[in-house]
Amino acid sequence: MKSLACAGLPANTGTDGVQCSTTSSRAARLRSEAARSTLGFMDAILVRWTARFGTALLGSALVAALVCAVGPHVGQKPGKKPAAKPAAVRPGTPPPLDPWRGKLDPAKASAKERNTALVIHVLLDGEETTPRYIKEVLEDADLLRKSAECIVIVSNNGTHPSTEVADVVEGQKTKRKACSIFPMFTSCSQHQASWDGLYAVYKEENGILRCPQTFVLDPNGEEVLRVNTGGLADPAEIVASIAAVQAKFGPGLTQAQLESVRKDLETARNLMTSKSFVDAYKTWAGVLAVTTRTVYGQEAAQEQPKALAGMQAELDRIVASIVPGAAVKGYQELTEFAKLAVATPLEKDAVDKLKKIENDKPVREEIKVWKLSVEADGILTQARDLFDKKQDKQGAQLVRRLMGKRYATTPACETARKLWPDIAAEEDAKETKK
Repeated sequence: MKSLACAGLPANTGTDGVQCSTTSSRAARLRSEAARSTLGFMDAILVRWTARFGTALLGSALVAALVCAVGPHVGQKPGKKPAAKPAAVRPGTPPPLDPWRGKLDPAKASAKERNTALVIHVLLDGEETTPRYIKEVLEDADLLRKSAECIVIVSNNGTHPSTEVADVVEGQKTKRKACSIFPMFTSCSQHQASWDGLYAVYKEENGILRCPQTFVLDPNGEEVLRVNTGGLADPAEIVASIAAVQAKFGPGLTQAQLESVRKDLETARNLMTSKSFVDAYKTWAGVLAVTTRTVYGQEAAQEQPKALAGMQAELDRIVASIVPGAAVKGYQELTEFAKLAVATPLEKDAVDKLKKIENDKPVREEIKVWKLSVEADGILTQARDLFDKKQDKQGAQLVRRLMGKRYATTPACETARKLWPDIAAEEDAKETKK
């Protein structure tokens, strides 16, 4: 039976020449226990063996003792153990694993860009732990759910037969080609792509890359967890490590969110250029609602105050333009600004200024006349629609209303008298009788 596997080969070269030591998982536990006792009396052995056998034999004896006692733990580089506890198991089918399909460095760059954890699984063909790792770690339900929130590398340098697997694309069942061992990849080149980069960074001093091996890196590329024993990683520990990264760095972006945020930032920049400051402010706010700690969130946080300053300048300009004899245009702009400014820091200020203008004696009558004209225009539009729909009776009622005293001085009333002269004549006759 095999357990500890070491690999010292670049991708696509197979496993010939890879140095590996094998033992059962039970034997590995026994050796770990033996290590604690053996190291305790090593000093005593040193004294006795030196006296009896000499220095040369001592060296080989010590090497043998250390190999037997420590076993697969030699060369282990334990990572930091997070204090966070894994989340409770959640019901429902977990999402399928969607791993990274490129090289290591771009994956690290994407993790930083998205402010998310990078989880790495390094596996080697021919080892008994590999099928178990796939089943017990990669397919763990809680880990699959958590993996959907970060970037995941599954790295293997083997070449395997191709197969077909069932898939669902936009709700439609279909089939696609896949690697027979790692069916989350369409071809072996995808799981091979990260191997050389991982080997260059994480190989041991003797040139061996221990497998299986598991990492959780934070967005800055720092190790939060490294399981380098040659055995299976605990899925709950991986989940807890991802949660620890999220607790420290805040929420990251999914790929879909990243694409959306990029579009929003481009939109916001264009709005700033066109001096559409209210819309720009809201677009920056939308980005900040999704992310604050990515480069995109940082840009939004820097630019949003500029949009607010532009809004304030625009509001001041509009208010200053509302003067007797030319108040209507500015009042229209202020009304529109107040609508747009809802859910912004200037919402209340815009509404207060609008009310103040409406009660300002020098321009109040001018604005009142305009508002009445707008009201009459609305009635005229409704009347026309009713006549177009052959609903003459309802249309005539609106026309008669429009020709009443309230709207008599509006342009809409004048237009209605020209469009429906018979109704106008009837209304005039009524007035004459009075």
